[in-house]
Amino acid sequence: MKNIIALFFLLCMQAFHLVAQTNPIREKQLEAVNAHLSFTNEAIHGMLIVHRMLENFNQEVNKYVDLESAQVNFYGNADLPANVFLDLDHYFYETTPYEWFEKCRELRKDFPDELANIPDSVQAMKTLTDQINALRFTLDGFIQTHDLTQAENLRQIYDQLENGVTYYDRFYALKQHLWQSVSAWAGKHSLLYEQDHTLAIYTQLMELLDAIRNKDREGALRAFNPLRTERAELPGKQGITMKAILDEANGYLTNHSIPEFYNLYRSYYYYYNVGILNRTNRYGNGWIAEVNQEIRQSGRAEVYYLEEPHFFKVIYPERDDINPYQAGKDTVITDIPQELEKREIRSNKVIYVDDPYLTVQLYDHKDQDGDIVSINFNGEWVLKKQLLKNEPIELKLRLNDTGRNYLVLHAENIGKRPPNTMALKYTYRGNEREIILNSDMKESELIEIEYTDR
Repeated sequence: MKNIIALFFLLCMQAFHLVAQTNPIREKQLEAVNAHLSFTNEAIHGMLIVHRMLENFNQEVNKYVDLESAQVNFYGNADLPANVFLDLDHYFYETTPYEWFEKCRELRKDFPDELANIPDSVQAMKTLTDQINALRFTLDGFIQTHDLTQAENLRQIYDQLENGVTYYDRFYALKQHLWQSVSAWAGKHSLLYEQDHTLAIYTQLMELLDAIRNKDREGALRAFNPLRTERAELPGKQGITMKAILDEANGYLTNHSIPEFYNLYRSYYYYYNVGILNRTNRYGNGWIAEVNQEIRQSGRAEVYYLEEPHFFKVIYPERDDINPYQAGKDTVITDIPQELEKREIRSNKVIYVDDPYLTVQLYDHKDQDGDIVSINFNGEWVLKKQLLKNEPIELKLRLNDTGRNYLVLHAENIGKRPPNTMALKYTYRGNEREIILNSDMKESELIEIEYTDR
């Protein structure tokens, strides 16, 4: 009897897939959706090429600034297609991102109504790939036409590199939105490939990568353990590839050494961008690429899985007139101060941060009431007699490698509602945090900043 029930269930499932595959409207919708997913995946492949170029260029500029090397080079532009996403000679792709984009435009009329906003998101992605590719030539042209002995010109190079950070982050956000929408639609219509627990594994893998991207080791560990369990369900080559991914994730979790080139980028950057993505995306013969190949070869009516974009980070030189992150006066602090400008310091607060380059936003807590303050960071006045407003003031701070770090709120007046109260906002493990400090004319408040890479 059990065998009969199992056979009946199997026949029903086959019949369901047959109906899905022979529904002409659903077939055209799926073709349109998969074209948009294919564009995104191929764009991610092109972004990797530019990503590596930007990293190398960043290091070249740093050598010029800090080590006074003879010149700055932008290697690779002359050897690569003028547009790595257009790639007329198909040097990198069977079907280029631009060709997939044209396919998306052709199929837009077939797009399901539930996903009506997706074509606009893909258009925004296309614009970002154009900007990412153009950045290669903007930087190359700048170093050819500007005097790099001038600090202002060097600062402009790093500003352009920061544009690259923005482009990659925006693409990532669009990719996240795209998959959230498509996976919900595909799940509703049973168009998700779920053989061998694929969906569960993919979901855990994305959570693992998101945690590493946000320097969240605890979150990475939470995703790692179930992923290790699910991996046992994967057959053959996919199982081998997933083991390699887990080995890299374990390297991150246990602080294994990383290549010297990435020491300044730190382990989270290396394990996300190199260690793991080399084993998930197609350019590393990765697991997601293997799953998509299986979907294509099976001829089943299912959506492709999205690969994961890289993220970029600018590494600044040590030179103070170039590095926008301010260093304190005291580079090694063993004890925090008890008094500043004949005023006692109250100290009972600590914040934990996950990057030695810290960006904070300061603003008047609740209502703007005329508070004027100064800010001391590690013995250096980084803000003097500043009126606090509801609009935040941004400070970029360079923490000491060893010893302690602190920031002091020092009142310069008493506002309408004493004491002077300031909110400090920062990011920790991808989440915004806020802490409140207050000060008057008799007492200042100090907050200790503790950097941890754990």
